[in-house]
Amino acid sequence: MDRIGKGKFSTVFKTKNRKTGEICALKQIEKGGLDPREMKFIRDEIQIFTLVSHPNAAKMREVFENDKEIHIVMDLVKGGELFDFIVK
Repeated sequence: MDRIGKGKFSTVFKTKNRKTGEICALKQIEKGGLDPREMKFIRDEIQIFTLVSHPNAAKMREVFENDKEIHIVMDLVKGGELFDFIVK
């Protein structure tokens, strides 16, 4: 997996679905060190991804969770960071 981004709560990797060969993004969130407010923010993000269905929005494919991490599999969006695009 190639790391393609890093934020306060997570690291995003470019990965490949072993069954379909589809290239996608994997957002890995380390749960250790998150306070309850930050954990709520992550849960809200997952809920919003579940509700949004629009051709111009990345789609969440799956969510996996264990004691230490949350993994969100989503569409790979090319073109760089959204924040950098907005600043330009």
